[in-house]
Amino acid sequence: MSKRPFIIDCDTGTDDAIAILAAYGCPDMDILAITSVNGNVAEKYTSANNLNLVEYLGKETKVARGAALPLYTRGDYYSDTHGSTGLGNCELPTAVKSSFIPETAPELIYKLACEHGKIELLVTGPMTNIAIALSLHPDLKEHISYIWAARQSAETYPPQQSSTSG
Repeated sequence: MSKRPFIIDCDTGTDDAIAILAAYGCPDMDILAITSVNGNVAEKYTSANNLNLVEYLGKETKVARGAALPLYTRGDYYSDTHGSTGLGNCELPTAVKSSFIPETAPELIYKLACEHGKIELLVTGPMTNIAIALSLHPDLKEHISYIWAARQSAETYPPQQSSTSG
């Protein structure tokens, strides 16, 4: 069985770092890139966390910076859950050999999807980069086999009402 091409789009805090570790350990996954997004902490931290983690693990995966702001403002949603930089009390060495690729996350997602024909997305943070990529390139949907989304709350933004009729 051949490996399935994946892009991991995340707001790397502690939970996302564990998901990245698990993905690298999965023999069926070919991690093409890791992209960052504002979420658990500011994008400057999620991006640095991704780059530092990839280099620490000795991987040569592309790392791209993503959306610095959400499409829908949720108010003051940073919390102490992930610490000030997203990884709690864990401090990774700063990447010295690796650097961010020049493309933004939405552009890289589109580029790799076109190059590979079909990709899968593992999204563990807000889907801002995916929304931007689809807005810029509506044909992207033809290149996505699956979107695997890890959601952490039953709450929706904005809150939505549901009803049942019986």
